[in-house]
Amino acid sequence: MKTGFVFDLDGTLVDSIPGIARGLNLALKALGYPEHSVDAIREMVGKGVRELCLASLKGYFNGNVPEEAFEAVHQGFMREYPHTWQEGTVPYPGIRVFPNAFLVSRNLTPCCPSSVPGAGSRRRCAWWGTPPMTATRP
Repeated sequence: MKTGFVFDLDGTLVDSIPGIARGLNLALKALGYPEHSVDAIREMVGKGVRELCLASLKGYFNGNVPEEAFEAVHQGFMREYPHTWQEGTVPYPGIRVFPNAFLVSRNLTPCCPSSVPGAGSRRRCAWWGTPPMTATRP
């Protein structure tokens, strides 16, 4: 018997790239690194926050990105993103309302997984009306 429903929000139900780009660019700018266009960041997204932060610095250094540079950008993004995620985040065409009523009518519990822990994740899930579940990547 099925007892729950897990969905992927970013890039599946919503286009969240504008908020991701804003958070990343604020972190980069605060550290004196060049900002990236939304389209460039769209190409960097998809392998998790750590890879996004690394990708944002790759063209800046000759060779490998120094660990301290990566850590500074990663910390900056994690600080900024809880405040920027909603900027420009919209459901994709055809996704009008998350189907909570559909799930509840079938005794399924919606849940909102996130790779971004903390209050930002809880606010994002509340935006959709679902309880949060923080998932971590190895």
